[in-house]
Amino acid sequence: MQQKFSKNYERIQKNSTYEACLKQLQNINQEAIEENYPEISDESIALAKSILYKLCDFSIDPAVYPSMYGDVSIYFKSQSKPAAVLVRVVSDQCVVCHSSINGENKEKIYNEPSEIPDEFMKNQLQALL
Repeated sequence: MQQKFSKNYERIQKNSTYEACLKQLQNINQEAIEENYPEISDESIALAKSILYKLCDFSIDPAVYPSMYGDVSIYFKSQSKPAAVLVRVVSDQCVVCHSSINGENKEKIYNEPSEIPDEFMKNQLQALL
């Protein structure tokens, strides 16, 4: 497992947007405080970081930000069509993937974060290209 993360980390270091997302995660509670949002748990931040590691090869750069509900939001937006995928880390044990692609909205709830990314999430992200 450690070796897989090491390989992904090397790829992330080459991708400045993902590296910036990881740095933003380190300061996400400061941003939450500035927005008067609830503090995000360390466990949720760690899960968001592991999700970013798993998605680091995807070709659309994400944005990472806190939500007013105390979630970590990882947002992917298509550059070529009206489509987006939002991955919300609701807690350390719950993640929700929302997609809006060509006017069709879909959602999947993950109560087992080790499933991420599954075929649903991969397909939604691939549809952004």
